[in-house]
Amino acid sequence: MNEKRQTLWERIYNRIKQAETFVIVSMTLVIGLLIFAEVIMRSVLKIRGISWLNEFSRYMVVLTTILGSSMAASENGHMVMDTLYTLLPARASYAVKGLVHWFCALFWAYIDYYAWSWTARLVKIGTRAESVKMPMYVVWIPVGFFLATMAVRYLVEGWKSFRRAWAHTAVFDQMNGKEM
Repeated sequence: MNEKRQTLWERIYNRIKQAETFVIVSMTLVIGLLIFAEVIMRSVLKIRGISWLNEFSRYMVVLTTILGSSMAASENGHMVMDTLYTLLPARASYAVKGLVHWFCALFWAYIDYYAWSWTARLVKIGTRAESVKMPMYVVWIPVGFFLATMAVRYLVEGWKSFRRAWAHTAVFDQMNGKEM
């Protein structure tokens, strides 16, 4: 029964990763197509471009960056100083890595708390984006959600590292990125 749960969990996790990848690719494609249209309108057709494009593309780039950073947290895709991991015994390396991940989870949870607080404040005061003319809290809702996913991912990665430390893993093979 535990094996079926793990398989179900893996399927759910893979679906989430596919959805995130789709969102990032779609947002990047939309940004690229809109900027291409802007260039054609201004340089070829000699007409004024899309007035809200600059502000909209900035929001899209920020959102894709935060979501991509969240995805990288679960793939060991962030830059790390891994000298300490290579010098320590394997169990200690995993324990230190777990502590680092949990510290990162606390940090991103703290930042997420303030993102949601800021979103609530924007709802109260009714701030609108300058050229897009939409409420600013609409932009901040995905920011809060993506920061929360980053905190959760670091918690999960920390737990995985502690499990490896407790399992007496003989070799530390969790170096940064895909090099191992």
